[in-house]
Amino acid sequence: MRYLALSAFALSLVSGTFVAAAQADTPAFKIGYVDMQSALNLIEEGKKEKNKLKKDFDVKQKRLDDMQQELKKSKEDYDKQSAMLKDDVRMKKQTELQEKFMKLQQEYVAMQKDLSEREQAVTREIFGKMKGIIEKIGDRDNYTLILERNEGNVLYFKKHMDITDEVVRIYNSQFKVN
Repeated sequence: MRYLALSAFALSLVSGTFVAAAQADTPAFKIGYVDMQSALNLIEEGKKEKNKLKKDFDVKQKRLDDMQQELKKSKEDYDKQSAMLKDDVRMKKQTELQEKFMKLQQEYVAMQKDLSEREQAVTREIFGKMKGIIEKIGDRDNYTLILERNEGNVLYFKKHMDITDEVVRIYNSQFKVN
């Protein structure tokens, strides 16, 4: 019985030594993260593209506002005159108002779709460039894993693991904005 206990003790010492030796040979596990959305808002190209989209949005919004004002005026005019109009003229004016309303809705949907598609394309292009930079940082600094930090995925992190500022700095130096 005593021999069995001694053998178990010796075996645990030996296996512990092998585990410790194996761990000593294992390279460090290094993790970093990048807040891609924050980086997108901080890089010069992202700011420039965001401003271009905003200017385009403002122009299109002005056109929509003008169309809406025209529709509102037409509706007010119709409401004032409708009691005095013949049935066929009243129906024609109602149809015209409905057509203007439908056109306004279509313009709004088309504007939203266009702006959304352009924003996605710009974001995809910038994220593609950032991915290359992140890969170079990962290789250069021997990261095992670099995660994207966003509200839903990374619940806790140490600030020293954040490489977002470095990604932004390198991006701005590589992709200068005119």
